[in-house]
Amino acid sequence: TEALKTVESGQTVVLQKDISESVIYSAAKKENVTIDLNKHTWKNSSRSPALMINANSPGTDFSTATTIKNGSFEADNQTSAAVLSSAGTLKVENVTFKNCASQNAITVAAKGTLQLNNGVTFKNNTTSSAVVSATAGTTLTMDGVKFENNSGTKIVNVDGKAELTNCTFSGNTATSDASDAIVRIDMVAESPSSVTDCNFSNNNAVNGALHVTGTSSGSTTTTISGCTFAGNTGKNGGAVYVGAVVNIQNCTFQENTAGYFGGAIMVSGSAADTNYEANITNCTITNNKATKSLTEPTGSGGGIFVQANGHVTIDDLTVIHSNT
Repeated sequence: TEALKTVESGQTVVLQKDISESVIYSAAKKENVTIDLNKHTWKNSSRSPALMINANSPGTDFSTATTIKNGSFEADNQTSAAVLSSAGTLKVENVTFKNCASQNAITVAAKGTLQLNNGVTFKNNTTSSAVVSATAGTTLTMDGVKFENNSGTKIVNVDGKAELTNCTFSGNTATSDASDAIVRIDMVAESPSSVTDCNFSNNNAVNGALHVTGTSSGSTTTTISGCTFAGNTGKNGGAVYVGAVVNIQNCTFQENTAGYFGGAIMVSGSAADTNYEANITNCTITNNKATKSLTEPTGSGGGIFVQANGHVTIDDLTVIHSNT
């Protein structure tokens, strides 16, 4: 606590042992400050986050930059969170978050930037909202991050721009809310998002493994490329639920299941003024199924279901077979 009170721009605070406390760090006007956990564990037993990173004027100070690396955050009761940041850029490297049981494991707000890089793992967290929450126009980038056996209303929730690369989502659950998904991207205008070379396997959520929603103007798109979706289950869209304009390229969908519509992919479009669209290129969609519907004993669109006013285009290279 004392070290974080006096740290200046460019300096590093290094933990010398495991700690168990809740700390508020004022990051205003401090650039490139690093918190090195030094292979130690930061535990938390309070209702407040283990680490709260604040600016003097939340929402206006975007010059701050904080890096957390090389250790773990672990909650030791049912109300504890890990990190809450309302200031500038937060970078996390080689850190494990586990057993957090508050609203979120990590939250970045106030139009900040959250960067989660190789070696970051979220495991066995049980939250009342999203495990990772990037709100209020935040930019989220994740590269090589693993999510294993977490549960929440979402596992990752982005209200802004998202860039996900080489991430793994396995055995996660998001089934307590109508808008639940393993990853939910709520796009903002002129901020295209991307999900590249990610693997989604054996997850269970209301709106599938990946739910993209937001703009209906067609000017902003999310591109899903080189991803694998296998063994996921959802109520609508076992793997992907489209509520925006989405390009799906070079992806594999195999053995995903929807309780109602779209075993692999559901394209929404219930309102007459929407422009929800999936453009599918060079994908393989096999052995997916929709098990039932609201009025029939079997579902609709074992591979792809397109709701009224939704749109889908499929190129000649895409393989679709054995879906029920």
